Amino acid sequence: MITKIPPHRRDGKSSFKDLINYCLGVTGHAKDSVLHVGTKNLNSPPEKAYLEMEGLSYENVRCKNPVLHFILSWRAEESPTNEQVDEAVNIALKELDLQDCQALWALQSDTENLHVHVAVNRISPETFRAIRPAGGWTKKALERAARKIEISQGWEIERSGRYEVNSSGQILEKKEIATPEISQIARDIEKHTGMESAERQIKQEAAKILESASNWEELHRELAARGIGFERRGNGAVLKLGDKAVKLSHISRQSSFSKLEQR
Repeated sequence: MITKIPPHRRDGKSSFKDLINYCLGVTGHAKDSVLHVGTKNLNSPPEKAYLEMEGLSYENVRCKNPVLHFILSWRAEESPTNEQVDEAVNIALKELDLQDCQALWALQSDTENLHVHVAVNRISPETFRAIRPAGGWTKKALERAARKIEISQGWEIERSGRYEVNSSGQILEKKEIATPEISQIARDIEKHTGMESAERQIKQEAAKILESASNWEELHRELAARGIGFERRGNGAVLKLGDKAVKLSHISRQSSFSKLEQR
């Protein structure tokens, strides 16, 4: 299973209505590609859920972006039941510390991989405070959730990323991947915000892919599945996550563009 957090809109804004319409197939893709819809902590029907989410978000005037959007994607040969989809989303929400928040999700079939889009309101219905998912380590929590989902539902264990599953079924953090070298600027950003920097996210997600990919098609596919872009720049290339770019050669000595071309 692969998890993904789509990049924020370029205008810096977010909208419960736009996201939920996308999840439900009103915009972006065909409605018949939506196979299942689930909700949590909502009283409204799915098509009106955005109104309830917006109403709660107005209780916190300081939070500029209460919307969280993430994706859980199964392998092409895996076909979860509706019950398994609901279980997977609830496991992910718990890992993110958002299990008490308003959420809507929709299983979609418009790609070769069944995947579920999840829209969450980060404003607590009890305290009206904005919850920072997993204390700011959102991608890390989603990866851990993916391993728990794979174990619970019997799917093939994804071998890349920050976590591995041992023979006893324990989820262990890969220390060498979890703590990559990052620049002083990125460390300062993390210290100031308490959140993972884009540079750390790129290095954690891309290092193993760059080492293991056997051809360009596989490299682009695996990076894209994690929301990372590959862009030529001068005589080399960079990896991009949102507006942040990291040179290939800064990820590892074996991942420069010339080394990839040779391989």
